[in-house]
Amino acid sequence: MTWLRGDVIVERQIWHGLIAAAFPTIVVEDTPDHIVTYMAPGALFGFLDDVPYPSPTGHHPRYGLGSWQGHGMLAVTPKSGNVSVQHYWRGPDRQFACWYLNIQEPMRPTSIGYDSQDLELDIVVAPDGSWSVKDDEVLDQRVAEGRWSAEEAEAIRAMGAQVIREVLKPKRWWWDTSWSAWTPDDSLPVPLLPSGWSEAPVPAFAGILADP
Repeated sequence: MTWLRGDVIVERQIWHGLIAAAFPTIVVEDTPDHIVTYMAPGALFGFLDDVPYPSPTGHHPRYGLGSWQGHGMLAVTPKSGNVSVQHYWRGPDRQFACWYLNIQEPMRPTSIGYDSQDLELDIVVAPDGSWSVKDDEVLDQRVAEGRWSAEEAEAIRAMGAQVIREVLKPKRWWWDTSWSAWTPDDSLPVPLLPSGWSEAPVPAFAGILADP
């Protein structure tokens, strides 16, 4: 499926084959290698209450929030790979705040967008190149809850270690830093979830421990 600039697609979070959450985003760029999407302010979220999610509450972290607040978020997600580069801005002047290297399952295209699953661990990189690891300790908590296996947590940490090795080489970062200067078109509409967003088939996924 090839998407056009301005198309609204649905990015769904899938937990053990079940749809837990959905977010409508606007396509900024779609290439053979990646898709760039924009989560606009006011974008309405969707959740399914009967799906257990890997969190202390059993729900997605944004559960209970109706829509995206504050500045929008731009994500550059590879067609093959485990790291989506999210871009965040802050303040009245929309100053670039950070790159958020979101470790997640590989994207699986659907008829309405794509499916994935956040894997908890993230690397936050400031504009000056300083960085920090986010939510490493949460992995142990999820293992104790029985939501991740010890082997899955080890695999996720290995993904994070690979990202950190790349972050330590700022002159050779793999992501395109120019997206940090991107600004949204004021005419972009607030994206809505299409009817039937929870009915589109979920592509099969063998799991993060499966051979690529």
